[in-house]
This record gives sequence, C-alpha cells and structure tokens, in this order.
Amino acid sequence: MKIEKLPSGSYRIRQMYKGTRYTVTVEHKPTPKEAAILMAEKLQEFEVSSGKASMTFGRALDEYIQSKINILSPATIRGYRQLKNMYSKQFLLNNIYDLRPADIQLEVNLYASAHSAKSVKNFHGLISAFLKLYRPNMVIATTLPKRASQEAKIPTHEDVLRVLNELKGTEYSVAIQLACLGLRRSEIVALDIKDLDGNKLTINKAKVVDANNKLVTKSTKTVSSTRAIYIPDSLADEIRQKGYIYKGYPNSILRALHRTQDKLGVPKCKLHELRHFYVSYAHSMGMSDADIIASIGHKTDGIMKRVYRHAMNEEKEQIRIANSILQ
Repeated sequence: MKIEKLPSGSYRIRQMYKGTRYTVTVEHKPTPKEAAILMAEKLQEFEVSSGKASMTFGRALDEYIQSKINILSPATIRGYRQLKNMYSKQFLLNNIYDLRPADIQLEVNLYASAHSAKSVKNFHGLISAFLKLYRPNMVIATTLPKRASQEAKIPTHEDVLRVLNELKGTEYSVAIQLACLGLRRSEIVALDIKDLDGNKLTINKAKVVDANNKLVTKSTKTVSSTRAIYIPDSLADEIRQKGYIYKGYPNSILRALHRTQDKLGVPKCKLHELRHFYVSYAHSMGMSDADIIASIGHKTDGIMKRVYRHAMNEEKEQIRIANSILQ
C-alpha cells in the first residue's frame, strides 16, 4: 500500500488487490493505520458490489485450493483438501468478511484438543495463507500450542543390518537399502533403472499421491534434492539383476519394514528415521558435513552453497559409508 501526495495537496492511498489497483483520496495526510482502515473499507465495498461479500469460508477455500492446482505439488493440494474436511461445519459456513481473529482462535482450540502441535500448525497455516488473499488487511494473532521437542528414533546399526538381512531377496530389499542411504520414500518409488549408471544413481524426480489418490511423478522436493549418489557394487548389481528398483505402492515399503521389525523384535521406526540413521552413522564414520548434506539433498541454500565449494571426493566417501552400512 502506497500513500502519495498529489499536486492539489490531497493524499492518495493506492493498493493492488486481486490484480486490480484501488485508490482512496483524502484531504489530509493519513497515518498508516488510518490508510489501512480506509483501504479496507474500499475493498469491502468492492466485495459487496461484486456479490462476493456473502461467500462462505468453505466456498472461498475451495476456490483458493483450485487456484493453486497448477502451482503447488499434487501432495500439497491433497493435503489442503484433507485439511478442509477437518474444519467444523460451523466454521466453514462463516462469511469470510465477518470472520474475526477470535473465531479462528476458537476453531484452532477445538482442533488442538485432539491433534499434535505440528498438525495444528498446518491446520492454522492454511487459514492464514487463505486469508492473505481474501482478507489482506486482517491481522491474525492466533496462539498455537508449542511443539514438544522430540528426539528422532534412530535405529542402531545392528538392527538395520538384521532388517536388511531378513529382507534379502524380497521386493523391498532395494527400497529399504536406499532408505538407509538417505533417500526419501517419494524419491525411491520414482527411480528407474535408467537412473543407474555404474555406481552412480541420479535422483531427479519423486512420486507422490495426488488429490485423486493417484500416484503422479513430479520434480524433487527442492532444487537441492536433485542430485547423484554413489552406491556399492552389491546394491547396483542387485538392481540390475531385478531390472527395476521398486514397482509397488509407497506405503507398502513402510508396512514391510514394520512387519520385519516386529518379526525380529526390534524397535519400529519410520522410513524417514532411516534417513536420520544415515546422517548419524555417516557423521560417526568421519564423513564431512558437506558430503553428508550433498548426499541427502539438503534444502538449505546457504549450506548447499558451501557444499558445492567444499564437497571433495564425494564418490569415494559415499561408497565407503554405504558399504559400511549395508554390509
């Protein structure tokens, strides 16, 4: 929002909203707060005149999600639609221009009574992002529950080896080994044998479930996630003998991991915690932070810049650690 003095001595307040520039002219220099109020009234007039002032939160949220389909990932759109089903019927029927910060706080309190702090953050995040478009002048000051600090459940190397030995020769052998080498599940299920060249495995795509519960291939999670890693001869040979990497459904990998852990009597862990295991193990074996970050495709730009300057002997280091983990 801009406040400009005109040659006549009046002041003009200008703001872009939904692709249209709106203007309010006053005879005195307004304070920033006064200008915001005047512009909010102007935008309210626009909504009323266009017939949108009666739009419910639920209807407007549907429009918001639809507008993001070609911009956000299929998994994010699916998550948004799932979140919409979590809002109470009463909240969805609220007129978006009557919605108050107190209404949002009450809705968040209701949801927080049965969900984790992380889920509550996502629940509120969609409301916040949505209102930036429909109510840009609305000030939201919602109090969210604090996230309890939890240590990742990192399996021991002994337990990892027991699981890998148990899964040898199964459909899940390659997938679990790759998870132990720091790959995300979405990256594993998207890999093709064409991505393997000698010991080098190129990771440049991911498979996720979209809003229609169908698997779709997209780019990797972040730009830095596109990378190449080096795997042991034993794993490369196993992939070539099979002729593929993994053909099943993503969730089946985790179920196979948990079945195996139950059978062996070892603590369960999530697939992502095998990624934590790789980082922890590689660090304990003396692999540099730069090489670890490069191998897992860390998303932090500042760190990645240092990685590309300092990561040395990447192939040698990755194969050394991978051999140590898998054998």
